[in-house]
Amino acid sequence: MTPAAQGTPRTMSKRRTSESQIRAGNVTIRDAVDFWAHTICSDGCWHWTGRTNARTGYGYLWWDGRRQGAHRVAYELAKGAIPVGMQIDHLCRNRACVNPSHMEPVPPRVNYLRGVGITAQAAARTACPRGHAYDRVSKDGSRDCGTCHADRMRERRAARAAIAAARGVKP
Repeated sequence: MTPAAQGTPRTMSKRRTSESQIRAGNVTIRDAVDFWAHTICSDGCWHWTGRTNARTGYGYLWWDGRRQGAHRVAYELAKGAIPVGMQIDHLCRNRACVNPSHMEPVPPRVNYLRGVGITAQAAARTACPRGHAYDRVSKDGSRDCGTCHADRMRERRAARAAIAAARGVKP
């Protein structure tokens, strides 16, 4: 361990970063120590005490020449590069947490479906607004209720027949 890393406070002793763990171009051991100094360990989560986005709740910092999410930096320091095409999913659902053991690289779709946003809510629904089960898949890949679909088609045919009758044309 380098002398710079040996001088870390006692509270950070479990989170020391070795030179072999730092893969980014201009990141030094001192940068890593400074990063971990902005965390507080409590209830299993390591809370980011640096800047956070007021709207999203994610921590961020200027790192290796650009603004990056604190959770992404923590993951890369502890576990290495995030695989291409993957996103970091917080298993603890705490957006300010930078504990790498609470993070998992997953494809974007998995990350969205594990969340609490509108995409996850829609995917979790198993019945249409009228209470029928979603039992068919539309041409565009969306789920649909067969009963409601049949009702819509029946109404559509009846409306077309009424229009045709009003015009004096056979449907």
